[in-house]
Amino acid sequence: MYIPLSYFGYFVYGDSLQESIISSIQTSILQQLANLLIALHCILTITIVINPLNQEVEHFIDIPHHFCWQRVIIRTFVMLAVVFIALTVPSFGPILNLMGGTCVSLISAVMPCLFYLYLHASEDKSNPKSKLEKDLPINDRPVTFINVIKRTPKYTLLINISVIVISILCGIAATNSAFLELSTSRFSGPCYLSLSSENNKIINSVQSLHCCGTFRNISRWPDKFQCPSYEPPN
Repeated sequence: MYIPLSYFGYFVYGDSLQESIISSIQTSILQQLANLLIALHCILTITIVINPLNQEVEHFIDIPHHFCWQRVIIRTFVMLAVVFIALTVPSFGPILNLMGGTCVSLISAVMPCLFYLYLHASEDKSNPKSKLEKDLPINDRPVTFINVIKRTPKYTLLINISVIVISILCGIAATNSAFLELSTSRFSGPCYLSLSSENNKIINSVQSLHCCGTFRNISRWPDKFQCPSYEPPN
């Protein structure tokens, strides 16, 4: 699902596509509808994602595990801390790219392949029928890389190694791109420090819609919307 969405996004908007494709949508109703659905998704998801953190904090402070006022206070405080961090770092795209480049490839591809190879070799080693002559009794020593090579079918080993190599290369490329973006990014101040600033309101209204085209100067609202100035990268 992600690959077709990314492909058609770049196919339609080209180099003008930025962190979020929603800002490139020129129809305000569709843009607000997409924002509403994403907000609904985040509201329903964060209650599940943040639950392990809440339980760890409650266990550390020795809060009862049943419903009580202490749990309400702790979970409210954790949620407020998350909201405060989100407001303090408004331009989270470059940091998210760095985390994705360094962690996603390891979590989603490299480590699962390694786990599978070692678990498969361990199960094969524990099977008396498949023991090699030089093996010690079952479970007397851990599985080594040599055991993985010997006990994994060649086609399975080739597929997993290919996935690992490609994932590492993609992770290195993504991490390098994230570092380059971080070195050239301009982080704005927290929004709660400039709530009453007229300039901040103007900037936010301009940044809510990204213009299209090579120089990002094309919009379907020529009379109502002024595209922000754009300087192409060197």
